[in-house]
Amino acid sequence: MNFIKKYFEHIGLTKEDIESKEIKQYKINGDGISLVIRYLDYLKEQHKHQQERQTTIENKNSQLVGQAGVIISIFTLFIPLLIDKLMDLSLMVLILLILGFVIIMFHYLLTIFHSTKTLGINKYKYATRTTKTVTGSGRKTDELSFLEQEINDLIYIIDTNSVQDNRKASNLIYATRSFRIASFSFVIFTLFIIGISFFISSKPHAIDIKSIDSSIYTKSHKLIQEQQIDYHSEIKEMSNKVSRLENKLFVMDSMYKKILTESINDSINVK
Repeated sequence: MNFIKKYFEHIGLTKEDIESKEIKQYKINGDGISLVIRYLDYLKEQHKHQQERQTTIENKNSQLVGQAGVIISIFTLFIPLLIDKLMDLSLMVLILLILGFVIIMFHYLLTIFHSTKTLGINKYKYATRTTKTVTGSGRKTDELSFLEQEINDLIYIIDTNSVQDNRKASNLIYATRSFRIASFSFVIFTLFIIGISFFISSKPHAIDIKSIDSSIYTKSHKLIQEQQIDYHSEIKEMSNKVSRLENKLFVMDSMYKKILTESINDSINVK
């Protein structure tokens, strides 16, 4: 149970919210103008670094969303191609494959879930400089007071925005962990499928005809009978024609013999 709790914390399913920092105000208290300017330059450099860090975190989160989406698409196209072959495996192997598939898909989806949190801009309230520092009725009228106000503005911006950046960074950390687990699991899953593919025998699938529509059989049988009747009728008709032809030939042969006999007799009588 303790392992599951730590694992959930590792992938960000259970986590604590990042607390806001206590923002302090800067007072000059006799500091020289050169030192105040050094303070200001230091804060400006820190603010610039913070903006670069924010951009890097957001870009990496967007990259993870794209990479996880592409892999999920490939993965979902890859599995259906093996369904027919995998159905011949034992129940235990099928359960392991289904469990592996669920684990991989869960962690890739968790990667997208953590990364897309960064895209919810309404959930991250960043501070920025305001024109009221210059145009407001309470604006500073001397240089040191204005530098003090500018320093306090930068302190507020840096402390407030660092909390928001840390929230985005935590999402990136959890998304990266989930993506790493999913990727390693995908490699193991692929090697496992390649291994068991050597033990899958390609058996020809027999076609089992369970029932034949009686109407189709009746129509086919009737058509065959009609064709047989037509065939026998044609044979009978041809046989009749041959018989009539033979009768005619027999009559003609008899007449020819009779004529020939009469001719011979006439010739004998003449002699």
